[in-house]
Amino acid sequence: MFDVGDCPSPVLVILPVLADGGYSIFAFSIIEIKLFYLCKMKIQEINQLADVYLNLSKRMIDHEKYSYYTITHHSTAIEGSTLTEKQSVNLLEYGKPAALKPMQDHFI
Repeated sequence: MFDVGDCPSPVLVILPVLADGGYSIFAFSIIEIKLFYLCKMKIQEINQLADVYLNLSKRMIDHEKYSYYTITHHSTAIEGSTLTEKQSVNLLEYGKPAALKPMQDHFI
């Protein structure tokens, strides 16, 4: 997957140091360079997987609607409704009343 030829030969790297405006010289070994490039490749792979996940999960769960139904169900349950959460969702989403439940529970 990763070959020494994928990264440049180890060299002295001169980096600016912002504190005093001078420069620092660093020497990196082949192992350090390989690890840097490997980490960079893994981060890119993780970012690509995150993008795929976000694209696939769009609109699978509507959190606003779920919160609305859950709050409504628990609020009416506190007031005495005997509807289950699924029955509450069916009533709110599709207008279907629950079978064998009093109509009073549907109007709370």
